[in-house]
Amino acid sequence: MGFMKTLNSGDDAQIKHAVESYITEESLEKHGADVWTAQMQYIYAISGGLRVMQVIGAEEYHVVVLLQAHKDERLHILEMYVSEDYPHKISAFIQRVQS
Repeated sequence: MGFMKTLNSGDDAQIKHAVESYITEESLEKHGADVWTAQMQYIYAISGGLRVMQVIGAEEYHVVVLLQAHKDERLHILEMYVSEDYPHKISAFIQRVQS
């Protein structure tokens, strides 16, 4: 939830800090903090922020959530995986816009 709150702020510095704090080292090695940050900034730019509508599915280290954009009310599906090891950082973040 802290990660989504930061994304919804739209603040570039906060988003970059969240990426560096909440994403696993392995995931950052694959795509880099700048790529992750740009993706989060893009999600904010097209949505104006996202509000949770419904949790579609949840397992211990995986969640799928239906969200709605503040800007145009389009629906987004967010799928997130977190690492099993504490502090359970994000290992995968998949976002899809529903047409």
